[in-house]
Amino acid sequence: MNIDDILAAAESEAPDTRTVKVCVNPAVARKRAALLEALKQAKELDAKASTTEERLGAAPAPTTEHADRAQAELEAFDDEVLKSLITLKFTRLDGERWSNLTAANPMRVDVALDRNYGYNFDAVSKTAAMLTGVRLSDDGEELLTPEQWDRLFKRLSGHDFRLIIDAVWTLNEYAPSQHIEALVKGFGAA
Repeated sequence: MNIDDILAAAESEAPDTRTVKVCVNPAVARKRAALLEALKQAKELDAKASTTEERLGAAPAPTTEHADRAQAELEAFDDEVLKSLITLKFTRLDGERWSNLTAANPMRVDVALDRNYGYNFDAVSKTAAMLTGVRLSDDGEELLTPEQWDRLFKRLSGHDFRLIIDAVWTLNEYAPSQHIEALVKGFGAA
């Protein structure tokens, strides 16, 4: 194959993407966790009630009264949960743009992760997220404004922020390095 054929084949491929779900309202997540714990306790209470009946000589009649009530409360809360979740999709940047971002965001000397990669890991990944990320909804893909990204980042927990950063970094740094390594190993040219 000549270089034009190789490039044409590569250009016909869609760029890699990654999707993450993040919670924009931690209070909803805490409430759901509490409801799940209440459901667990209700099931234990129902199991204990069935065991007590059996010890008293009565035929064990499994009861689910408490669990059913807790399950109904959890299901009623599902709408609130769905309103607090946002699905984001990120697309891999071309190598030149990624390189420009890494050059524009020098490493923080007091951060080991930055020293390992030679650039500000969080700033590069956050900027790339804002450049390539879209919100997925029932209506399709929605571009967010820089102001919306700022507001979103301020609402996220550290865990959810890290989900975004890791997805973007994986797309642009880790996955490509793994592809090259796998190809080299596959042809025995290591």
